[in-house]
Amino acid sequence: MLSKKMNRRDALGVIGGASLGLLCPQASQAAQLIRIGYQGTLASAIDVIAIEEKLYEKANLKIAAHKFDAGRGVRDAMIAGAVDVGGMAVVPFIVGAAQREMVAIAVSSFFGGTILVQVKPGSAIKRMEDLRGKKIGTAVGSLVHSVFVERVSTAFGLKKGDYEIVNIGFGNLIPALTAGTVDAVTALDPHAGLAEYEKLARTLVSYEKFDLSPNLLVVRAAFLQENEIEIVNALKPWLDAVKMFHNDKGRVAGIINREYERQGYKLPDPVIRQGLARLRVEPEITNEVRKYLFEMADLLKGNKQISSVPDWSQVLRPDLLRKAQG
Repeated sequence: MLSKKMNRRDALGVIGGASLGLLCPQASQAAQLIRIGYQGTLASAIDVIAIEEKLYEKANLKIAAHKFDAGRGVRDAMIAGAVDVGGMAVVPFIVGAAQREMVAIAVSSFFGGTILVQVKPGSAIKRMEDLRGKKIGTAVGSLVHSVFVERVSTAFGLKKGDYEIVNIGFGNLIPALTAGTVDAVTALDPHAGLAEYEKLARTLVSYEKFDLSPNLLVVRAAFLQENEIEIVNALKPWLDAVKMFHNDKGRVAGIINREYERQGYKLPDPVIRQGLARLRVEPEITNEVRKYLFEMADLLKGNKQISSVPDWSQVLRPDLLRKAQG
């Protein structure tokens, strides 16, 4: 009941203000800050596009973007409660999901085509089978290393012990190859593409035929529980970045090239475009993706990297993407 001291004009003002709050929630309360963790890589191209083109801000969303060197960093920040949304590969996601800390809502990319097994141009190694007894440089502990050992090499009859693994960081793989420290490397675009372009390396195979290598868009479980509407709204500009990736190749190449320039790399335009062409962008969490996640979780459990597999009914939410798509 209205107070007797409140006149008709005051009452209309209160009612009008309440109606405005119902129609425009942002007018009655501050926008929810969404802290986004991302990597400045080809595999995270959609995240980079959305952030650099300020697509979230154009959708009237309040974000804070934080760049990480690897998906493990995004995962650890999410578990610590410092990041709400982020991109990461399957292994860090499964480790976090097994702890019920995070939920996958979309696929940022399938980047298997951007991972290449390379040798020197003049090497006597012509086929994957020729790697028997050779030294192979790879970033031990990464998805790239795990997939090489478990899927790629075995497809050519190679098993553990048939070759020697040399632990080398991603940024030093091509220098190690050219210096002769190793006989082959598992390199990622755009560095692998640049090595091809400058005739420093020759590619034997890419991972594309052997592994999906999905990069996932993931949300902190506690944040999602309280802010589901905000996450759906954030997916809409993210999907605009997906459309830009498919429909404006030149613009996207420029965005990604500038990202690498900020990291100190000057890359020829053909190298960036080739890397983007090797990237597959289809955001839906399909049955194929589910099967891949199930298999990887079983593998991680078998290797004692997780104590139990995630509860898939809780850690996969493809319905949010469908809501954002309308």
